[in-house]
Amino acid sequence: AGRYAEARAVLGNAPGGLRGGLADMLEPFIFAAEGQPDPGVERINTSNNLPQPLPDVARALVFESAGRLQEAAAVYAAALRTQPDEPYALHGLARLDLEAGRFDEARRRLE
Repeated sequence: AGRYAEARAVLGNAPGGLRGGLADMLEPFIFAAEGQPDPGVERINTSNNLPQPLPDVARALVFESAGRLQEAAAVYAAALRTQPDEPYALHGLARLDLEAGRFDEARRRLE
């Protein structure tokens, strides 16, 4: 824990460096671990390297990892409005339902 600068250095050595696709996907989670999910979400929003549905799922996961569960749920729900069978969004919402004790809702999403 707390080795965020080292993690960024490793990403900097990856193909494309800190502006490459790998960093676009992983650095937002470093921001979230640092307690700064908003710059992570902004990184996802401005990336041209992430094909759909990765940006939506990544945004939701960053919010989840920062404990901002309502925002994560809203992102998953928005993804499902455009892609009703998107498996990552369905799984994400089901996971949030389980955490909140909404077992029937979670089961419905996963059927």
